[in-house]
Amino acid sequence: MEPIFRPRRMGHVNYWVDDWRAAAKWHNDIAGLQEVYRRTDLKGAFLSNGNTYHDSAVFDLDTPRGKGQKPGLHHLAFELENEVELVDGYNRLNDYGFKFDFTLTADIAHCCYGRDPDG
Repeated sequence: MEPIFRPRRMGHVNYWVDDWRAAAKWHNDIAGLQEVYRRTDLKGAFLSNGNTYHDSAVFDLDTPRGKGQKPGLHHLAFELENEVELVDGYNRLNDYGFKFDFTLTADIAHCCYGRDPDG
């Protein structure tokens, strides 16, 4: 079977954390990622290793979206070559039987969020 999507690279990885400010500081001071964007309304910080506007991010559990979550992986993202590939893949998903949980436009990106077979 032909893959539905063919990412050109791993886009980013985001985490749920207990204290987003402390986590952002750790990622800066220890991991060497620079905080480039802060969303106090989401209690989150976007971090970069210089590759993109955000190669990683941390989001606080003490938010409506964080309710019921545990510290750890929030999501990982794959970057496609262009929006046409995203739309074409999205349209072919019905044949595969996979449905995304939701889609959104996040500042400069168009996103589709779904869970792998393990949730």
